[in-house]
Amino acid sequence: FQRTLVGSAPSIGFDAALLLLEALRVGRVEPEALTRSMERLSGVEGATGFFSVVDGRVVRHTEVVRINDRVTVPETAGWPGPEAAPTPATDPNRF
Repeated sequence: FQRTLVGSAPSIGFDAALLLLEALRVGRVEPEALTRSMERLSGVEGATGFFSVVDGRVVRHTEVVRINDRVTVPETAGWPGPEAAPTPATDPNRF
């Protein structure tokens, strides 16, 4: 008996169905109305991130978090920016 699903396909499928259901929320099922509704989606929270439709493309925004005392905390705070990365000339571990 397997308690978890292996791979990301189930969560991506969930998100795809969620986007369709959000677009159908207006109650219209004609193709043109569904297309317009889909193009207006913005900030839909799914299993794998937040989704919006921009220029006819689905865009997913994800965020790395850690769980601290049952609260999600963004992990972007405190990370060094790209300017802090060592360059080949200054990297002491360079061969």
